Amino acid sequence: RIVARIEELTRRAEEAKTLSATREEELDNLLQASYFRMIDEAERKPLQEIASLIRRSIRTKPTEKYEEMGIRSFGKGTFKKPVLTGAQIGNKRIYRIHEGDLVFNNVFAWEKAIAVAQKEDHGRVGSHRFITYVPHEKQATSEFLCHHFLSERGIEDIRAASPGSAGRNRTLGLAKLAQIKVPVPDYEEQVRFSELAKRRKLIQKETAAIAEELKVFNLALLAKAFRGEL
Repeated sequence: RIVARIEELTRRAEEAKTLSATREEELDNLLQASYFRMIDEAERKPLQEIASLIRRSIRTKPTEKYEEMGIRSFGKGTFKKPVLTGAQIGNKRIYRIHEGDLVFNNVFAWEKAIAVAQKEDHGRVGSHRFITYVPHEKQATSEFLCHHFLSERGIEDIRAASPGSAGRNRTLGLAKLAQIKVPVPDYEEQVRFSELAKRRKLIQKETAAIAEELKVFNLALLAKAFRGEL
């Protein structure tokens, strides 16, 4: 009876996980289809013509605290890094990041360390290794540009602008990045694409949360079974 109860509860939990993963996959396919439709016959312009390099320099104070933002490789988004004091940062240059910034880690951009700063990233800081671009109004959206740079064609351009062999010897050049030509489809289409991309990001977070909850659920379920509470 206990085994049957455990199997039933586990099955329901796995169904929820599968449903979430299916939604994410369907949205991925929709985004890809929309992207290829949008760039077909779209005009291409240098990045610097549709977005500006923005550096919000910070003068650190020894006792002040600064929360750093990191960027995962392979297009896996941003993450929170430890909070540091100005004394711990020392002479390292840091810059403020705002929600919606298109951010490149210039050391690992060739490895798809490119992301859009999320709501929770607003006000965090990055080192001089982080290149932040802000799209011009009515010209482009960060989500569309990020998706393009993570695409096969986009990452080829990033790698071509990152001379060197690998790792820290392969740095994305500011001047070369500014000159990369990107597709510029209709702005309203880009806005709709951005909404889809934001929805995908939300579903990704939900999927990750469900996976963590399942770990806790399975442990709690077994504990209850051993205590005879099922």
